[in-house]
Amino acid sequence: MFVFAYHYRALSKEVNMSIKSCLAIGLAVLLFSTSWISTAFADPNDSTVYQFSHEIAQPGDQVSFDLSINSVHDMAAFSFLSRFADGAFSSALLDLSGTRSDGLIVFSNQAEVSNGKMVAGVVVYAPPQFVPAGDGAVAHLLLQSSANIPRGSLLPLIFFDETFPGGRQNTISDRLGNPFYADFEHGSILFNIDLPDGSDLPGDINLNAIEFEIADYILMRTQLSSGITSYLDEEQQTTNSDLNYDMFPWTVADLVMMKDVIEGDILPLSSDTSRSIVHAPGDSIWYDEYSGTPVDTMELPIYISNIFPAGGISFGLAYGESDLELASYSLDGSRIEGLWSDITCEEVESGLLFCAVPGAPGEQPDVTLQPGSDLLVTLKLAVLHPNSNLLPLRFERLQTEGRANGYCFFEFPSWWNFASFQQTDREILFSFIVGDADGSGNIDIDDVVYLIAYIFSGGSAPPIFDAGDFDRSGVIDIDDVTGLIGYIFAK
Repeated sequence: MFVFAYHYRALSKEVNMSIKSCLAIGLAVLLFSTSWISTAFADPNDSTVYQFSHEIAQPGDQVSFDLSINSVHDMAAFSFLSRFADGAFSSALLDLSGTRSDGLIVFSNQAEVSNGKMVAGVVVYAPPQFVPAGDGAVAHLLLQSSANIPRGSLLPLIFFDETFPGGRQNTISDRLGNPFYADFEHGSILFNIDLPDGSDLPGDINLNAIEFEIADYILMRTQLSSGITSYLDEEQQTTNSDLNYDMFPWTVADLVMMKDVIEGDILPLSSDTSRSIVHAPGDSIWYDEYSGTPVDTMELPIYISNIFPAGGISFGLAYGESDLELASYSLDGSRIEGLWSDITCEEVESGLLFCAVPGAPGEQPDVTLQPGSDLLVTLKLAVLHPNSNLLPLRFERLQTEGRANGYCFFEFPSWWNFASFQQTDREILFSFIVGDADGSGNIDIDDVVYLIAYIFSGGSAPPIFDAGDFDRSGVIDIDDVTGLIGYIFAK
């Protein structure tokens, strides 16, 4: 009996263990199958849309942006990273009250500076709850703006399109831990200028008390292409430049409206016809990622996508003055080649400004650029001596004083407005940089020591020979050492 009882208990234990093992294996298979099915059959068209709102404020205000998520699955967690110009905001806070995420846990909330850009990163954690699939605000991002932001600036709020240190990125997970596909619609904040009073003369840019002269057009055109270095009265001229009363001065839309009034095609607007700025999600300006070796001149195609007929285009591109220099530009193959005659691309202190309109008053009739997406202009940039093989190149963020990235269009016949781009920019990557003799990834005094050792004491040649040829003469000699020393200590 004892032996039987022993074997019975042992057998029962084995059966129980087998049942538990089977249940565990079955549960694991079920979870794996569910996860596999969810992942394997995920439809790229079931994209989740992150969307920021467009807000209007005064410099120094705390601005609340709605972050909305249109999700096709229940959300167990979501995170987002946004970026904006360094110094534009001094703090970033997250508020979930009154949103679809009300009551959930904010896992982390921080503001960091990376590559000269302010980055606000947030993770919201839901379990054991979840945010049901649907549309609507999931958070309010509270940003304290700087009082020094120029009035009339349009500051885009851009979703950070890279993986931030620590693996954080714009992503959403369902309750099984599967990530969603995501699309992004950026937001912005317009820092208003004051509406003009009765003593102001919109259209009088040179302040001679005469509105809408050819001289006013020329002064506006100069401002858009290269910037005015000295104003008669900056505040008054800025106010008078806002011809379409969208509270956004010095835009290509104001310039084209000036031309239409001078030519008698339309009458000046009055201040009671205040306009709003249009943010069309399909509008964008971008350049493709550049990767290659540094040469004397690199070509950078700039593309534009416009969903409305465009009557004028302008943009500002910023880069380091010791990195690149505008050599020339080309309209070969451009969408505006042969279409518009008044085109300039000029270098300014922070980079370059580009402006294109049909023509000066009296030159030719207005010609609109039809909706589409393709090449706008090819920039030819001289490569100087960048200190790194990863060059920051970006569209202007604080879009003011003629550096507005956008185009103007007909909302109704003879009514002009401004449409902002959802601009995309990337860093330029070179496979090596001239002057980085030791291959460390940047230029410093070690490169001088390396070249001296190679030239005078039989040291190793630069891993990439051309990187040591600082003056690009075809040989490495003392002239390269002299040029490299001058460059290092002149920075």
